[in-house]
Amino acid sequence: MKIIFSMLLSSNSLLLLFVFAEHFIGHSFSQKCKYLILKIALLFSCIPLGNIKDLIITAVKYYFPSLGNTLDKSISGRLQTLVITPTGYYVSSNYRNNLLLLLIWFSFTTIMLSVCLRKQYLFRKRIQKTMRETVEPDILNILKKHMQLLKINKIVHIYTTDLEVTPFTMGLLNPIIVLPDIPDLYKKELIIQHELCHIKNHDSIVKFLQTVVIGIFWFNPLIYLLDSYLNRYCELACDETVSSTLNGEDKRKYAYLIVELASLRNSYTNIFISPFCDSKNAIKERIHSIMKKSTKSKLSIFLTTGMVLCSSIPALAYQNPEVILFEQQQPSKDSLPLSSNDVVFFKKSSLNDESVTRIIFDEQFTDANGQIYEISPSEKGTKRKCQHTYVDGTYEKHTKNKDGSCLTKSYDAKRCSKCGTFVLGSLINENKYMKCPH
Repeated sequence: MKIIFSMLLSSNSLLLLFVFAEHFIGHSFSQKCKYLILKIALLFSCIPLGNIKDLIITAVKYYFPSLGNTLDKSISGRLQTLVITPTGYYVSSNYRNNLLLLLIWFSFTTIMLSVCLRKQYLFRKRIQKTMRETVEPDILNILKKHMQLLKINKIVHIYTTDLEVTPFTMGLLNPIIVLPDIPDLYKKELIIQHELCHIKNHDSIVKFLQTVVIGIFWFNPLIYLLDSYLNRYCELACDETVSSTLNGEDKRKYAYLIVELASLRNSYTNIFISPFCDSKNAIKERIHSIMKKSTKSKLSIFLTTGMVLCSSIPALAYQNPEVILFEQQQPSKDSLPLSSNDVVFFKKSSLNDESVTRIIFDEQFTDANGQIYEISPSEKGTKRKCQHTYVDGTYEKHTKNKDGSCLTKSYDAKRCSKCGTFVLGSLINENKYMKCPH
């Protein structure tokens, strides 16, 4: 769930930055630039940037191994923990609670996406009964002309329908344009130009992602705000592209066309299509946008880049769950922290690893220089005749069990460099290995 919330936080951060910028300095951005920012916010809620960051770090560690040598690992009781051992698996209470929440979330997501898919299927089935492909030379020439101007390389077909519906584009991979029966050829050209802008901007895919994201983040009110902004600026961006090719009189005709088509029935909101006019409340804003000059500012590029970088920080700060492998020492149920105050530390179990005590003798003394001496029973007593010269070090006692496990105990100690007598101090640590690595 953490990766989901990191994606949501990045998306929400960019959306809030956009709302702030749009309110105070919205005139500095073109409609296409605003729509681009919103699409990036939508992508942030779909793409796990945290995992992408982890792949980059993994690649860096592969070529620079010294950067990734972390020996000590720990498991805190506050973390969601799954411990898998040869005898079974054990989960913490936080992990179980997270699985329950994940199940509830997934159930709602499945239901919402199923409803949307069914709605799309029923509409497509209904509209296909009334559609007929256009073969008029004038319409096909208009389509070819504007596809070349917009540099669209896809195959696009135009259909007409007897239903009184707003013109729209549908199809994720093979887009089609559906027009109502309008006799005016110039109006058809404006509609085709507008719908081709939707195809150029891949708006059918954006609509699909909007539905998926709402299904995933149905619990977050800001996702519905993002959906509303996307629907709004999707049309404004297309209007800006179309009006940039028109003179003053043609802009008025285009504005009147929007008002005229807004009166047609629109019964397919929130499915994977891009309608020509999907909101009567947005007509005034669209007409105002059409009649004014488009904005082009270098400041908008700088601000957009800064907003995207700032909002991506939460996702890039996400840390993937870490897998701890135990090659020599397999953890048992006791290794699982049961309360939030517990912390269990692990070290890699490898003979070449400094974290594993080097054992040569069952009882040994290691001085500060790393020199190891075997301790015999006779050396445990003090020899009175020797004037001792003690060297500080560590005493290790190794006990191997019949089941293959072993126990090592380390003490502070000092040893006479002349006679070998040593004096035992306090216990430093005690390590138990399920499989003896020594």
